[in-house]
Amino acid sequence: MKTAPPAAHPGEMLDVAIARLREDDGALLLVANDGRLAHGSHFFIVVVAEGAKPIGGTHSIKGNAIGQAERVGGADERIAAGLEALTGHETRAVVLGRLLRGGSPTPADRLWSLRFGAAAVRALPEGQSGVMVALDSPVVKYVKLEDATRRMETVPLDCDTVPTARDIGIGFGD
Repeated sequence: MKTAPPAAHPGEMLDVAIARLREDDGALLLVANDGRLAHGSHFFIVVVAEGAKPIGGTHSIKGNAIGQAERVGGADERIAAGLEALTGHETRAVVLGRLLRGGSPTPADRLWSLRFGAAAVRALPEGQSGVMVALDSPVVKYVKLEDATRRMETVPLDCDTVPTARDIGIGFGD
């Protein structure tokens, strides 16, 4: 799918690959060659659905301990390794939920991840660079990295967040 060129970058198209896993890695090479790398960009984003599986294949099982449910996953790592081998470019698989916190995602987590992820992907064709996505309730907006790192935001010790965190077992090193 190609989106219309952003006004700030006339003539530039944003390639979005909505790919299924294939039995052979030829599809990965096609995505890489038809994507941004082939047009001089130094990056591109591939989104892999949790629990994705090869067409006609089965899910990857990462763990299957006795008495525990199977742990599905690995499609992202397989695609990253395949793209790196095919293109020669460093490739990383990042599971965003694991960066933020542990545990099962809540409906709010899913909504935030959708909003933040969509805004992050929109940033590039909108000509945004050197920014992060932030929630300024109720709006998701871009914040310049230099502004975001200019001062440290702290949680006041008398805020109810501190005892709540302690109640659920989070330590602060004190």
